[in-house]
Amino acid sequence: MRGCLNALAAVVAGLFVATAVFALLLVNGAHVITNRAALKEALALDDLLRETLPTVIAGVVEEQARAQGLPVPELDTAVLAETVLATLPPDWLAGVTDTAVDALLDYLETGDPAQAVVAVDVSPVLAQWRGEVGQTAVLSIVQSLPTCTDLSAFDLTSGTLPTCVPPGIPAEELAVQLFGVVSGTLLPQIVGETAVVRIPLLSEGALSGEQLATLNRLQQWYALAGQAWRLWLLPLACLLLILLLAVRSAAGWGYWWGGPLAAAGLLGLLLAVLLPAVGTWLVRTAVTPGSAGGATAVWGSFLQQGVFSLAVLWGSRMLWQAGGLLLMGMVFLGYGFLASRQK
Repeated sequence: MRGCLNALAAVVAGLFVATAVFALLLVNGAHVITNRAALKEALALDDLLRETLPTVIAGVVEEQARAQGLPVPELDTAVLAETVLATLPPDWLAGVTDTAVDALLDYLETGDPAQAVVAVDVSPVLAQWRGEVGQTAVLSIVQSLPTCTDLSAFDLTSGTLPTCVPPGIPAEELAVQLFGVVSGTLLPQIVGETAVVRIPLLSEGALSGEQLATLNRLQQWYALAGQAWRLWLLPLACLLLILLLAVRSAAGWGYWWGGPLAAAGLLGLLLAVLLPAVGTWLVRTAVTPGSAGGATAVWGSFLQQGVFSLAVLWGSRMLWQAGGLLLMGMVFLGYGFLASRQK
């Protein structure tokens, strides 16, 4: 009879390891994606913009050139991106990050696509562009443009950025005229009278169809994240069942609880190291924002960087908690060993 009970307890011990590791994975994942402060700290838009802004600038220039039937000019987009980033106020990017995270989590909590809209106040940026930094950026653009072969293609009053410069006009003089158009005409047209740009995260232009589908699946899972802590009730029930089935002494208690706890901790530590690396590699393989342009590139990179940062945060929480399980297991095993020696 005791042999049957011990065999059943061994099965329950294996079930404890499985359910404990499962709880480690999901409870920590739920904590990470529902923690607004952790999300805002994990996402760094300055690094994101440094990676994607050259692509966005190149896309805008290419679109303007094709619209006017002109060849696409070769611009040093990396230098232009650095110039644009130099115009940003110190705390502006942090505010944009907070707004983007809040909009995304509002959608995940409510399921309402109308909540997934990022409203960005660009008035601080406009103020920077209307100063010396903006003049430097415009001069860089002018110096990068080719000479016009058809002067009719050059028209500063057309409301579009020129893609070539007429011969014989100094770049500095032309940059002054172009700067007046950019700061007085083009920028107000782009952002409107309120200087607030509203970016819907769930529109077809902001995310690809695959990214939208992934976000919708995440929203469905997010609704259950608040109840994830209940998963710890399963391994707790397994420990109590082991106590009833097999524990007949203090030494047995130490061994029967210590072994499963230590095994779950070791497996959790292994997964905490492997899964973030594998998951990050899969996301980088599946999402290639560099192949897209405009908003798709920005928000695709935003989501990719978010997954990477959160995977690292999730892995660190897993390491701590799995290490705690391993330590508890070793304590119980040590207690069982000492109890058996005293007996």
